[in-house]
Amino acid sequence: MTPRNFLNPYFGSSIRPKDKQNEHGDVKRQSCSSIRSIRRNCRSSRPVIRTFTQLKQNSMKKFIFSVFICSLFSHQQIFAQELKSEFLFDLMINLNPTQVVGPVLQGTRLIFPFKDGVAKGDKINGKIVEFGGDWGLVLDSTTFKVDVRGTIATDDGALIYITYWGYNHASAKNFAIIGAGKGSELSPSDYYLRASVSFETSSPKYAWLNHTVAIGMGRFPAAGKVAYRIYAIK
Repeated sequence: MTPRNFLNPYFGSSIRPKDKQNEHGDVKRQSCSSIRSIRRNCRSSRPVIRTFTQLKQNSMKKFIFSVFICSLFSHQQIFAQELKSEFLFDLMINLNPTQVVGPVLQGTRLIFPFKDGVAKGDKINGKIVEFGGDWGLVLDSTTFKVDVRGTIATDDGALIYITYWGYNHASAKNFAIIGAGKGSELSPSDYYLRASVSFETSSPKYAWLNHTVAIGMGRFPAAGKVAYRIYAIK
C-alpha cells in the first residue's frame, strides 16, 4: 500500500485523499441541493397554507353570521307576541270617610276605608268585605299612588284576597277636582287611573287566580265611590 492510498474501512476500497475530498464535496453539494429543494417546497406550500387559513376564516365568519341571524329571528319570535286580555269583573266600591294621616317621608298619606262593594262578572261574582281599604299616598300636586288590599266573598262561598297598586295622575287642575270628591264631574279621559291586580285564594274553583296577573282601569262614578274594570292578562 502506497502512502497515497489507504483502505476505506467501510467499503473496502482504496480511495485517494483527493478522491475523499471530492466525495465530501459531493455530499455537501447534495445536502445544499436538498436544503434548496426543501425551501422551494416550503415556498410552494405557502399559498396552500394561506388559502386553507382563509377558508377557515371565511367558514368561521359564515358560522358566526348564521348564528347571529338565527338568534335575531329567534328573539323576534319570542317577543313578537300580542298582549291579550280577558274581562274578569267590574268592581264597585263604596268608601267610608277618608282618614288623613298627613305628611310622611314620601308624601301625604291618605287612607280610604272600604264600606262595602260588589264584584260582577262572568267568572267572579260577590261582595267586598268590610275592613279593606286604600292606603294611598299623594306624591305631588298631580299624582296619587294607589295601594289597595281587600277581600271578595263570592256568591258560592269562597274568599278571594285582592291587592292592587297603581297611579291616579291628572293635571293639577283636574287632580284638585278629584281631591275635592268631584271626580264624577270629569271624564275618565281627563285623568289616568290604572292598577296592577293580583289575587290569593284557597278555593279550588278559583285557584287559577293565584297565578293570574290582572289590570284594573279605574274611574270615579260618584262622590265616595270608585270603580274598576278588571282584565286578566293572557
